[in-house]
Amino acid sequence: MELITRRHFLIGALTGLTLPLVDRFVKYIEEFGEPLLKLPQKVENTLYINKGQDFMIGLNMDPLSVEPPKCSLIDYLVTVRGEVAPKCAADYEYFEMEYGYEATDLDGAVPDDLWLGDNARNGPSAEAYHFLKSFKLGSAFDVDDESYGGLSFYDGPCIGSDFLGVHADDELSISLLQNELNSRDANTAIKIV
Repeated sequence: MELITRRHFLIGALTGLTLPLVDRFVKYIEEFGEPLLKLPQKVENTLYINKGQDFMIGLNMDPLSVEPPKCSLIDYLVTVRGEVAPKCAADYEYFEMEYGYEATDLDGAVPDDLWLGDNARNGPSAEAYHFLKSFKLGSAFDVDDESYGGLSFYDGPCIGSDFLGVHADDELSISLLQNELNSRDANTAIKIV
């Protein structure tokens, strides 16, 4: 299991990244207090970056704006966990043995600990993790052996944690990431929340 992987943006290793461009991003941040984001003309995905949570990234929604499922517990277990709806007493016994849920629990609301735990591995942060990993950025935001910005990928960063996600290191990293996504025609916008 990979706990934490840091990816630095290396100038020259990324598409179209040069020292003058990094300087432009830095000056913009110093002047306006926010990253310079040149959004693509066509947007298919949006990376939401939560500034108040160490630049945590979510794919197509704020990584912290998750809501409890509106379905019953059994519907949740069937659709999210791939379980089969119970039909007989032995099936109900399975849910009690496997999850600790009695038959009467299955028609109720999904317990918070269940959906929040699943969200840590399947929610917007996890989706951003997989999405950004697919670009194989490598150890890649550097000019003349100087590192600028970066991303930190987390896969269960500590014992007992199921969190799967990615954080930008700082505001410069956000500008560099948007620039790289544009260079690769990823049709992905970044929005800071």
